[in-house]
Amino acid sequence: MAFIPARQQQFLDVRVTLGRAVTLCVPPAVRVQVLVETAPCSKLSDAKVDTRLVVDRSSSMAEQAGQGLTKIALAQQALKAFCDQMRSGDRVLLASFNERGSLDVPHSQADMFGLEKHRLAKAIGRLQANGNTFISEALDFALDPNAASGTVPRVFLFTDGESTIDVARDHARLVELADVARASNVPLAIYGTGIRYNWSLLQQLAIRAGNGSFCKHVSNVAELEGHLLGELAFMRGTAIEQLRVSGSTKSGVNIVSVTVMAPMIRELPNRDVEHEAPDFFIPRMFQDSAGSLDVHRGQQYLIEMEVVSPKPGTLDLIKILFGGKILATRVPLTESVEVRATFTQDPGQESPVDPRVMQVVTMMAGAKAAHAGKYDRASDLFARAGDPRTSEAMKTLHQMSVGRGPDEDIRRTGCTSVDDSICTSLGPIDALRRGRGDK
Repeated sequence: MAFIPARQQQFLDVRVTLGRAVTLCVPPAVRVQVLVETAPCSKLSDAKVDTRLVVDRSSSMAEQAGQGLTKIALAQQALKAFCDQMRSGDRVLLASFNERGSLDVPHSQADMFGLEKHRLAKAIGRLQANGNTFISEALDFALDPNAASGTVPRVFLFTDGESTIDVARDHARLVELADVARASNVPLAIYGTGIRYNWSLLQQLAIRAGNGSFCKHVSNVAELEGHLLGELAFMRGTAIEQLRVSGSTKSGVNIVSVTVMAPMIRELPNRDVEHEAPDFFIPRMFQDSAGSLDVHRGQQYLIEMEVVSPKPGTLDLIKILFGGKILATRVPLTESVEVRATFTQDPGQESPVDPRVMQVVTMMAGAKAAHAGKYDRASDLFARAGDPRTSEAMKTLHQMSVGRGPDEDIRRTGCTSVDDSICTSLGPIDALRRGRGDK
């Protein structure tokens, strides 16, 4: 078989799958692919959460958005449903913005008897849509308190527009705050809706903040509630926090690319090109701040390497290190796995491509096609990867886009759809158990 059986370490399940169990030596260099999947050993978790809600209340939020309700009314429904799920020991903060930011509910502990929930619900209900858009002041409020010990922190930012006043200052401050979020280990969960917000800026903020931050598009504000409740479930499943993953290759092995798959598909940048990239790869190593690791999603990396002049036999490729903290006990986590590959000069001994790696590679190609607006191509690729639901979703987007030309709402919907589908289909538990031979 083409995978190294999952290694159950003290705190992590790790499965390494090679693109080929045996690879043909072809001078002057050979490309190899390695899929690394990891999840907490603990199968049960019920973490306390530290949520900071940052909500757009500019005038555009007064527009109708379906069900006879405005965007702000639908957002209020979603926020109230989210806050209804808060439990004793959770922390909550509410900030909002138009041309000014306001701290509507300071950082406070949820009360299982409902006193803080009632206060929060009233504050959400008082939000009114008017004025221009200036985001950073409210985000500043949300990042000010330190994360409560033993909780899983997250800033939830929801907006339907981009900065409309003092744009340069707002954008510069948002970049600074993304760095604050990274340093504070507080990820950003960013949700945008409509076509007027700055998708590129918000994605870059998520990448810069790291630690499992992401940016998603909400095609209809009525969907926001589902997004928020889904993310809350992932947070409650957290077992490991502040996870850092790094890898260093052996002599003669260079990294070509590293793709991270949860919670947002992204390729680590080459730091030789992007000098300030905090998560990066260079020819002989990579580094990623993966953030919290939950029992539902885990984390997956697709690493492509180039082996220079390989010789027949077994070769050490890369050593991967995992570091972080166990949420329940605050015990530091330090574990590692060595990846080796086998090479041959006999074409008859070369193994076929592993089906799991082929599936992931095909999904990645489908995601790239969707991000480029090639939905018919994406539909075909996801069908090949055995994901008919995403294939049908891409087919629908293709039909919607025919004759309409570039459509930003469709593009953003496609990007979010494939990211969510891949994260769901690559959920770690079943695959890792099969790798260990568990029932």
